[in-house]
Amino acid sequence: MTSFTIYNRMLMPTGYGDPESDIVREAGRPWDIGPGSPNLCERIEGGLLSYGGDTATNPFEVRLGRYVDLDLPDEVIGIAALRRASHGSTFSGTDGRSAT
Repeated sequence: MTSFTIYNRMLMPTGYGDPESDIVREAGRPWDIGPGSPNLCERIEGGLLSYGGDTATNPFEVRLGRYVDLDLPDEVIGIAALRRASHGSTFSGTDGRSAT
């Protein structure tokens, strides 16, 4: 079984990426590890959704509603919209049937 930990770094300004990658690559050489990115299939299967790329407008559309607590006070910003969205649809398969 393979085990790995992913650390996501966003560097600003973007020009620092190459020098930092070189440092990480050199430090990880004794263990044969280095910078990279997850395989697309591994990322999706592991639940690492890319906001805006793999998601639409709310967690219910990508079947993440189980992580949303709708029993919060009405004063919580956005809770009313989430409650309305919880009754909507999810992504559909290629045959047009609902994925849920």
